[in-house]
Amino acid sequence: MVPPHWQPYYRLDDGELVGYLEVIEDDLLRPRTIFGYPLAEPDTEFAGEATLEEAGLRYLAEDWGFQTADGTRQRVRIAEVSPTRVVVINNDFGQAQVNIGEPIVLAVPVKQDELTPWGRL
Repeated sequence: MVPPHWQPYYRLDDGELVGYLEVIEDDLLRPRTIFGYPLAEPDTEFAGEATLEEAGLRYLAEDWGFQTADGTRQRVRIAEVSPTRVVVINNDFGQAQVNIGEPIVLAVPVKQDELTPWGRL
């Protein structure tokens, strides 16, 4: 569940929810995706808003890395996001032991080591 102290941020152009600003201290906020992954280090509100505006929702279409219980990583795509959960679909065609298309349900906010942008692995 999205913590109640996170401030929703809506894109200026169309009013679409693109993420949240987590209040760290009075003047420091951390921009987060709509499923809670941190997009940058804590900074000013202006910097956090700029990060969310730049990111938009494109991260929903990118590949992510999911860490399994045994510590291995597999490539996944985001299939569904809500305030309480994110569903990812396995699409790691390089691993024979993985069921392609198998949904994995994660609680929001996701743990930072559980789901990571694929390019940052």
